[in-house]
Amino acid sequence: MSKSQLVIAQSKIARLQALKNLTVHGSLIIR
Repeated sequence: MSKSQLVIAQSKIARLQALKNLTVHGSLIIR
């Protein structure tokens, strides 16, 4: 894997984790 591919993969993972955190916080707020 090249360096650019690694960076792209890391940014995708970070985005997924941020979305997961948002949904968790959102469900907590709704309750």
